[in-house]
Amino acid sequence: MTVLHDSEWRRSRATLGALALLIIALYVLQYWTLPKYSVIPRAFTSFGLFWKYINFHLEPGWADAAILAVVAGSFAVLVALEIRHSEVTRLLHRCFRSKRATWSLLVVSTLVISRSYFASGEANWSGDGSAHLAYIYAAAHCIAAGEIPIWTNQIGLGSPYLQYYGFLYFYLVGFLDLIVGELFTTIKISLALSHIASALGMYLLVRTAARSRAAGFLGALIYALCFWHLQQVLLMGRFPLSLFYALLPWPFYFFERVRLPNQRVPAVCGGALTLGLLPFVHPGYGFWATLFFSLYAGLRLVFSPRLGHRATWIATGLMGLSAILFGAYLTLPMWLERAGTGLDSGVILSNVPDPSWKRVFVWSNLVFPLLPLSAREGNWYGGYLGTVPTVLALIGGVLPWRYREFRRHGPQLAAALCLALTLLLVFAYRWPPLQALPIVTAFNAGRYLLFTTFFLSFLAGMGGAALKRWQRTNPRLTTLSLPLLLLVADLGPTTIQQPYQFPGTSMTPYSDELIEELPKPGQNLSDGELPNFRLFTNMDQMHPFLATSRLLYRTGLPTPQAEHRLIMDNMHAFAAPFERYLNSLITQADSPDPIRSHLVQSGLQLLNINYVTSVNSRTKEVILNHLETGPALVSSRLENLEPLAAQTGEQARSELIKAYIEAMNIDLVKKRSARFFISDLGPSRDLGTKPNLEVHSHRVWHQRVELDLQVDAHCYLRLAYTYFPWFEIRINDQPATAMKTAAGFICLPLEPGPSRITIRARLSPLRQMLLALDCVLLTLGIGALYWTHRKRRSLSH
Repeated sequence: MTVLHDSEWRRSRATLGALALLIIALYVLQYWTLPKYSVIPRAFTSFGLFWKYINFHLEPGWADAAILAVVAGSFAVLVALEIRHSEVTRLLHRCFRSKRATWSLLVVSTLVISRSYFASGEANWSGDGSAHLAYIYAAAHCIAAGEIPIWTNQIGLGSPYLQYYGFLYFYLVGFLDLIVGELFTTIKISLALSHIASALGMYLLVRTAARSRAAGFLGALIYALCFWHLQQVLLMGRFPLSLFYALLPWPFYFFERVRLPNQRVPAVCGGALTLGLLPFVHPGYGFWATLFFSLYAGLRLVFSPRLGHRATWIATGLMGLSAILFGAYLTLPMWLERAGTGLDSGVILSNVPDPSWKRVFVWSNLVFPLLPLSAREGNWYGGYLGTVPTVLALIGGVLPWRYREFRRHGPQLAAALCLALTLLLVFAYRWPPLQALPIVTAFNAGRYLLFTTFFLSFLAGMGGAALKRWQRTNPRLTTLSLPLLLLVADLGPTTIQQPYQFPGTSMTPYSDELIEELPKPGQNLSDGELPNFRLFTNMDQMHPFLATSRLLYRTGLPTPQAEHRLIMDNMHAFAAPFERYLNSLITQADSPDPIRSHLVQSGLQLLNINYVTSVNSRTKEVILNHLETGPALVSSRLENLEPLAAQTGEQARSELIKAYIEAMNIDLVKKRSARFFISDLGPSRDLGTKPNLEVHSHRVWHQRVELDLQVDAHCYLRLAYTYFPWFEIRINDQPATAMKTAAGFICLPLEPGPSRITIRARLSPLRQMLLALDCVLLTLGIGALYWTHRKRRSLSH
């Protein structure tokens, strides 16, 4: 038993006391001081501008300075105790001797690091956050209604938003909200747990690869503290990537365990599952993760003789093939069934500014930088990776080459080459050969920093292991206390963030009084049922995702606009250009009430809009208009027309929509149109009738629609719902085949008399087959794990 002398005990108490005081001060700073500074705009280009804004608008007090002084002073005491008596080294040495103590230290550290995720306020609506909040809102409501969302009628004009986008994070938040019951609290918990889990995964990876708890702890802290990790997820609003960061270390960890014969089957199953789940979080990042995993595994197998025997090759190939097959449920239909969506024309993000080397390698917390930035360098598409991690990664890539055993069997070469490739994609993004590759331009340069963060953390952890091997007699390097203290000094201040906004923050001109004028969606609706009409707004000068998502959240009313414009083609073929046309009318001085014009009301009828908020920043007005529209129109004539989305460029589409609506010649009272335009119709069809329409009932849920209506003559029925080829559409319980209008809506032939029409969302046959394949793969994996477990038990007996 180790006996501590009185002086040693006092120093240990002083160290633990300084640590406790530091943690308490950080949480006091988070919950008492930082909320006062939530109004500070981000991305100042110099500290001078930041400080000038603080003094002019907020006037910081002595109490705030005192709390910051306690934080800095507590850390200074730790450093002093380390310099005088190596107390931090002693503490780490005790922790790293025990597996349980190491895990406890790691969990406590990540809880402190991720404290900003639990900050007060509601999730940030800026950047991509507003679009993702709309997805979360719809998924949570759909799951609360007892449905697994593959479609929603709450967003867009009906949207398969979780079929052409990663769904896993939104599903997890939806199920977690069943327990928590408050959406923003649920989001905070999901983000914080994902951030903590990312550090735990990186710890296991580095510890396994380096065979060192201290190196694993170092790599985990770098991964958790790296500012781009926090900035991309929380400050830029890319919430699903929190889960991607958490899952990414696991395929690499399981690969490193393939070399152990008794762990080969669990490693193959775990690696295939975690790698296969990455596309379910984000398909694009999932593709690049698979590519980097393949490169890393291939280099390891080729250059590490211990790994390169046939059983390891076969196990790795089986892991990768199973992962690709598992993830194909999302990725393969996205490619083969992309016709009719915005994905058909491809995704190009090369118009987004590139991150500057100052943003990436010179200290910054996004609020202000250490060195002044130019306007071009000041964009937020890059974040600080850390000086200490960069130096440690260089050590990890260079120092092991002094030791033959480390060089032959370590993962440094593979990790270093992968890191170099990520840096090439970030900083040589405009290189013509890279710009010629669609798989590269589908991302902007800054997005590749996610993989830079991952491999930098991994290689820096291996750098810590190399330092331990290089200086076996230096306790500050064998415990890595010196790199850890430098790391906390480097990246710790970047975690001082107030990432959330408060309910009173005015992000849009929608006042509480305006919201109160709208009907409440819960009135007279059954569980899971949605209002059978939509709410519309013109964008004016607002960010489109922010405006529409915020309106959806505050009202609960379906809107045709709160949808990513790259999903269904009727969004950018009809709804978006119609909004731009309406916006131009509202902002004109000679159009005092453009909503009442026949053309505008006809367009709103085609979208089933009952309420319009008219925003005009020039006159500072926000007007609410109530209309009487319906979900259906009838006509006796069909004419062929090329799809609107393919006819003209973005700028001229508003005039095209105007001509399109005028040509339909809609009777707003009788809900009758002179003609419907159908894609790929061939010769025109004319029934020669004048049908009259009566809608008796119209009920809407997330994934189905029910209509009871009656017509008095043969006609065609046009519904204000997105055409999707794999809908199950029935008329009076008989299967019906829908036609697609030129604007992307449903059109059906209808006989005289009463009709009951149902529209239900269904997965395509390809998706159903791939879902069955995933079930088979999961069953085989569980069976293999059970068989391995039985075999071990029999051998042990």
